[in-house]
Amino acid sequence: MRRAPRVFLVATMFILGLVLTSSGQERSGPGWKASAYKGLTPGMSTMPDVIRRLGRPKAKTLAETDNPTELEWHYEQSESDGLCCNVSFKKGIVQSITITLPNVEQSKAIQIFGGRFIKIRFSDDDTRGGGGSSPLCEDPTGDQVMLLDPGRGLFLWVEADGRVSGATFAASRPGAGECRKK
Repeated sequence: MRRAPRVFLVATMFILGLVLTSSGQERSGPGWKASAYKGLTPGMSTMPDVIRRLGRPKAKTLAETDNPTELEWHYEQSESDGLCCNVSFKKGIVQSITITLPNVEQSKAIQIFGGRFIKIRFSDDDTRGGGGSSPLCEDPTGDQVMLLDPGRGLFLWVEADGRVSGATFAASRPGAGECRKK
């Protein structure tokens, strides 16, 4: 009698595992969680919040997508961890805050920002088009590398020489999923 409930339990757990795996549940690590930079949280903070924290921007431009609801504000304030910053908005809500770094070594950038980074390769995804530059997609052989910290909503831009040129606090994970075939 005791064997039947164990077999039933094992079979149920196996089927549940298959269902979760095939339904698109994320299997690799924690989800993306936006965190604050200078009290500004991507996905939550607004344009007036940014003005209160950082002041008026030096320049305002449309994002590369040419969508009039997507704007970028550019600041030139020297910070201890780089040059602050570009703030991207969509419909008045902060989407990302990018800090320009003076091309520092990866180990130094990780020291500056702390966290638990994973290395991901990306390529341009020309099949997703739609104005502006093509979005990035995950590609194990991609020529663009980023270090991601999903628990803090942060990614570091790694250049071809292996140095880090920028850090971005973002409301969502970079890239548009895995690359599609042309």
